[in-house]
Amino acid sequence: GGNGPMSTPYGICFQTLPDYWRFIENVTSSSTWSKNLLQGGGCESWDEMLKPDGDGGDQWRATRSRDDGPVRVYVQLSPRAAEGRYSMQVVAYPANPSDPPAVIQETPFRFESPAIDVFAGEVVKVSGKVWVNTPPMASSDGFMIYDTLLGSAGALRWREDASVGQWIPFQFFRPVPQSGQMRIVLEMTGMGDVQVDDLQVVKQGGRPGIFNAPPSTLLPLSQE
Repeated sequence: GGNGPMSTPYGICFQTLPDYWRFIENVTSSSTWSKNLLQGGGCESWDEMLKPDGDGGDQWRATRSRDDGPVRVYVQLSPRAAEGRYSMQVVAYPANPSDPPAVIQETPFRFESPAIDVFAGEVVKVSGKVWVNTPPMASSDGFMIYDTLLGSAGALRWREDASVGQWIPFQFFRPVPQSGQMRIVLEMTGMGDVQVDDLQVVKQGGRPGIFNAPPSTLLPLSQE
């Protein structure tokens, strides 16, 4: 998490590290960020998170694994909060505790945010806090947070070795190569117990230079 090389697309390979450091210097030296654009990011009520927004009727969308599968999921608002009164807690556990699956084949839970309009040349910062009660098991990806601009290739991951029992802040930056929409995705791919809170998406206006680089220079991997 945090400002590690995987928190921007420029840190994915050695050849782009100079671009990475230039990018970080530019975005961290600016204080001209927008207000939080993520509806319900404070995780204070389901009404706020699940109500359609005023523009396109969009809202957070949840996808769970099937009820008769090897993993059960429950999601609740927990009174343990990093900010405000509540956080969102995702718990995935084996349907048969005496015979838990060694590897999870079907993602137990995926939560996708409403779409946020972004424009070429902008820089988007995504931040929040994560509390791990039980580190995710039976999956190499664990619990993931990512955006749809870069896909899961740029995900932050909390796996079996994750620190437990404390709020861990995270943030990542995304340059916008072309105008469109982006979403934030929270995905529990294993069995574990994780809480998230204070989710924010803010952006700043376009600048010349590397922020306007064409998509082919940002990440040599296919988009999801």
